[in-house]
Amino acid sequence: MAMVIGYSLMQFVFTPYTQSHPISAPIGKVSLDLSNSEAIVRAMMLFMAAIIGSLIPAYRMTKRSLLDLIWGAN
Repeated sequence: MAMVIGYSLMQFVFTPYTQSHPISAPIGKVSLDLSNSEAIVRAMMLFMAAIIGSLIPAYRMTKRSLLDLIWGAN
């Protein structure tokens, strides 16, 4: 749900605003321009990184004894 809200804000708020009011930089005027396919690919990569980043610690914790986890033993 948050990805949909973020994507909608980017497409309908930030992109039109930066295109009508570009940011002045030493290299020239800069505005946000991101295609739909590129945004979807990046969102999927972020989603996969979050899944992998949460599964590895969870998998490691399932290999330990419950009593060791309760008592804080190494």
